[in-house]
Amino acid sequence: DTTSFAAQVAVDWRSLDLPEKEQAMLVYVEKITLTATSITKDDLDGLRSVGWTDREILDIALVSAYYCFRCRMADSLGVELDDGRVDPQLLEEIGRRHITAIR
Repeated sequence: DTTSFAAQVAVDWRSLDLPEKEQAMLVYVEKITLTATSITKDDLDGLRSVGWTDREILDIALVSAYYCFRCRMADSLGVELDDGRVDPQLLEEIGRRHITAIR
């Protein structure tokens, strides 16, 4: 079930047995979210070394930055985001890229 898998990724992706490529992406996303100014060329080279293209890295950075912006805007305005709702486009993208746990 894609919805429950996406929820598991959101809650604790480290507990899932994900392929190395997806793990590298999530480390990068976490770094964008928590310490974006600490990202170096080595981080980008690490993504490339597991198979991410420059275009895909740009997409990852854009989506991650958008969600950071969205959350900060909501926080700054005292708006509650619907945390229980999973974005249907995100679920579609997860399915399109065939991101699945290794069994």
